This record gives sequence, C-alpha cells and structure tokens, in this order.
Amino acid sequence: VMKDNKIESAVLGDKTYVQGNKFLCTTPLPVLKTMLKVKHHENWLKSISKIKYLGNICLVLRLKKSLSDTYWLNVNDPGFPFVGVIEHTNFDSPENYGNTRIVYLSRYLTVTDPLWSDSDEDYLLYCLRHLKRMFPKFERSWVVEYGVWKSEHAQPIITKNYSELRPDHKTPINNLWIASMAQIYPEARGTNYAIRDGEKVAELILKEN
Repeated sequence: VMKDNKIESAVLGDKTYVQGNKFLCTTPLPVLKTMLKVKHHENWLKSISKIKYLGNICLVLRLKKSLSDTYWLNVNDPGFPFVGVIEHTNFDSPENYGNTRIVYLSRYLTVTDPLWSDSDEDYLLYCLRHLKRMFPKFERSWVVEYGVWKSEHAQPIITKNYSELRPDHKTPINNLWIASMAQIYPEARGTNYAIRDGEKVAELILKEN
C-alpha cells in the first residue's frame, strides 16, 4: 500500500499487512516488479526489467552411500546435465542426517529449456544416468529419498555494459531500498557478497532521515 510515493504497508502471502517506515526488498528484480502496484516510475521499472535471469534446478539426493570424498565438484563438461555435485555430508557430519549422505546436483538454465518442464521423477532419472557416468559404482538403490527445487530467477545474466543496468540500492520510492543478486556485480553469486551488500544497505537506511 502506497501513499505520496511512500510505502505504508506490505502484504505478505497470507494476506497479512506489515506496516513500517522503511522497507528493504531482497527478492529478484522481476519479483519486486510484480509486488509493486505503482502507476509511475515507468522508466525505473523498464530499466530493472532489462536485467534477465537464468533459472536453476537443484536435485537433492539422500543416499545410503557416499559418492566420493569431495565436498564440492564443479562440472565443466557440457555433456552433463549439472554444473555442480555438492556432497554436503563431506562438510557436515552424516550423523546429522540419519547416517545417510546428502548430495546436491545444480543446473542453471533458461526456463524455456525442455528440462524445466520435466516432472520431478523424469528429471531424477535423467540425472541419475549421468551421475553413474561420473561415479560408476553408483546404483539407483542408493537413493533413499529425493527432492527437486526450482528457482525461476536464480542468476542474473551479466551482459555488456552491465554496470549501466545495475540499479542503485535506493529506489525512486522514498522509503524503499533493494538488495539483490543483480546488484552484486562485478562479482557473481555468493553469500559473503550478499552479507557485504546487506550491511551496506543497512547503513544507508540508518542514515536516511
């Protein structure tokens, strides 16, 4: 809810109204655009709409056995359907997961890619075939449980002259700031960079009268 170019309250998914004097939005920019019910600031809205995103599919496996002793394995071979094999329980103890192994398979792609529309089971079977190529001893019977997580706006696409597209943390709306992955440039993703920007924006908000 806005009045005089200021947000008076935000509506959560359960229709709860949250009132406040200052607001910080950390969603991807396309999500922010759908949240704002504004009839002005058209140029600003058009500018943030120029930033495009890749989606991500993350297959999470709970296994009876370990794939390897590697925590994070980057996969640069384009013949594989994932760019990372992260065996979380090589970082955190399997005892915290019922003595099973937790593995993440991450893939970045456009949401127009046919794989985006695959059912969870089809995507599982597709990935397991390639996982066995990488780890020949792996068997389907190792899978205790699995889940597929999708994010439509996982990675901003860095284009030429991206610095001219990157929005400021302060928006044209008087009491709204934004901090998103699209603003971390020239770095890519990273929790440490998100923390850095979060602290930076917090300082800006506190200084604002």
